[in-house]
Amino acid sequence: AGAKVSAHDVKGQNALLRAADGGYDDIVRLLLEKGDDVNTQDHGHRTALLIAAGNGNQKLVDFLIEKGAEIDLKDRAGMTALIHAAESGHAEIVGRLLEEGAGVHAWAEDGRTALIAAAANGHVTVFEPLFKHKASLNARDTKERTALMLAAEAGHADAVKALIAQKANLDSVDKVNRTALGWAAIEGRSEVVKLLIDARAKLDNKDVDGWTPLRWAKEKGHAEVAALLSEAGAVE
Repeated sequence: AGAKVSAHDVKGQNALLRAADGGYDDIVRLLLEKGDDVNTQDHGHRTALLIAAGNGNQKLVDFLIEKGAEIDLKDRAGMTALIHAAESGHAEIVGRLLEEGAGVHAWAEDGRTALIAAAANGHVTVFEPLFKHKASLNARDTKERTALMLAAEAGHADAVKALIAQKANLDSVDKVNRTALGWAAIEGRSEVVKLLIDARAKLDNKDVDGWTPLRWAKEKGHAEVAALLSEAGAVE
């Protein structure tokens, strides 16, 4: 007897999901023709569309949408196909999903939106379709951190520049009362610090420890950042 088309393995994946994950588009087509459910989910609640979007498989994403894949189903972490695509930097897929009505403001369990996920990973090419569809610039994750804060902390200067240009709030504070400038100073991101200084970010915000960006820069031994802040008139 032949194997049952829809049989699931120990991870909850059936042949359709394994084929999607491996990029075997022809097998995905065949299985859907044989009656597999395009929206079947594994134990992590991932669908073929979620998998293809995260993997950057544009052709498969297009095909699955045509076959009725639900755009905004979430995996166990609360991530949609859009968030997966944004996090991985797949701009064309992000654009297609948004055109199909994907929720630009959807958030994962940790509060990440597509814009936050893209910014944290420096995927500036993903910004354009997100901005076009009115992504919230100042949305916050569960730690109250914005896209600008995460991009600043990671040193993604191009992302910071793009967010500044879109008028993101420079002085938002997170749960530890730290700003984007504070995070950039802690991590020694001199290019980002200069961008934020030039954009007139607040220089002397104190976090929950009572420390300013300048004090953090000195404590961490980031001489170039400390010099930039001092020259701009920052105080400890």
